[in-house]
Amino acid sequence: MHPRETEKSDGGRALMQPFERSDTRESSANPQTCLILGPPRSGTTMLLRLLAGGQGVLAVSEPFLIRSALPNWRIHRQFRRLQRSAGFPFRKPPYPASLERYAGYLSELAAANGCSHLVIKETYRSCGLTPPWRNESVLERLVRDVPARVALIRDPYDTAASAIGLGSWVIGVRGWLTRMRLSNVPIFRNRLHVVRWASDNWARYVEWIRAHGLTPIRYEDLVAGPETQLPRICEQLRLPFEPCMLDGTLPRHRLGGLGDPRTFRKARSVDRRAVGRGEELSDKERRIVRETCEGMAREVGYS
Repeated sequence: MHPRETEKSDGGRALMQPFERSDTRESSANPQTCLILGPPRSGTTMLLRLLAGGQGVLAVSEPFLIRSALPNWRIHRQFRRLQRSAGFPFRKPPYPASLERYAGYLSELAAANGCSHLVIKETYRSCGLTPPWRNESVLERLVRDVPARVALIRDPYDTAASAIGLGSWVIGVRGWLTRMRLSNVPIFRNRLHVVRWASDNWARYVEWIRAHGLTPIRYEDLVAGPETQLPRICEQLRLPFEPCMLDGTLPRHRLGGLGDPRTFRKARSVDRRAVGRGEELSDKERRIVRETCEGMAREVGYS
């Protein structure tokens, strides 16, 4: 018997309600959904890892990107690997599926494993990308239906420098080789192209969170004082804070890598050395960031 989708009710909040369940395993009746937002390379994965240290937390990294970007056979292969590592079977995700149905599946997965909280991390990706990599429409609906949310921001110079490292697999010849495996992956011509996109995306993100009334939390403040910032973030997400969250070397939930399995592959503590990476940029690259982000940067506390 397959679960059915829940109908819209209660002001549109049914998006994250779990499916009706047909098995009798112990579950949380209605897991609380929390949302982490930020541009790529802004610390969203680090925050997700910290929160995943709490009891009863299922932390999921970019499940809506994976659902849209990967072909069906790759998603099923990923879930087979996850089943083996988790040590117990669970239902494969619906594919293809509407946003509501896929969100319901994630909530059901959290409930089936006795989790009281489902934490979803998605990065903001706009301008110069095509679907599924451009995801404003998905985020619009998530923000509308998930009241427990937090937005991160990072220095635009550091964000651009970190994006170069992340984007190395989609630059130039290596990028075209990658496209042979993932036909819809974006390709960047060179480092300058990556910096320009990261800067444009950063500036649009600041505009976007301003339009939605979201006050961002600075990455630099989080890594400088996680013992004070993380309890505040948990309060904003309506998630009980636990001191063990601060110890990134402790094992995380066995399903924590759903969406991006690399997220929880290795234990990590908070790394303050990533602050100041913008110094790696060339003068030309720094000029691109400054011209694109200067006005928006002042709004969120960067000079």
